[in-house]
Amino acid sequence: MKQLVKLLPGAHLDPAEISVVRVAGENVSVGLDGGAHFLCLASVAGSVDTVAETLVSRINAVLAERHHGV
Repeated sequence: MKQLVKLLPGAHLDPAEISVVRVAGENVSVGLDGGAHFLCLASVAGSVDTVAETLVSRINAVLAERHHGV
């Protein structure tokens, strides 16, 4: 069973499909397809770094579990 990462309420994605998490100004975006497509997740002043760090942490945790067969 694949573990998905919650991006937004009601929106989940396979972490293996995410190639980059980008902070640009007040926006947090995830790059899909090697960065060919971007999905904007947040536009909140002051908290974008926290949103990006949390998302990257979730992605890394799921990918680590898959790698170790957990």
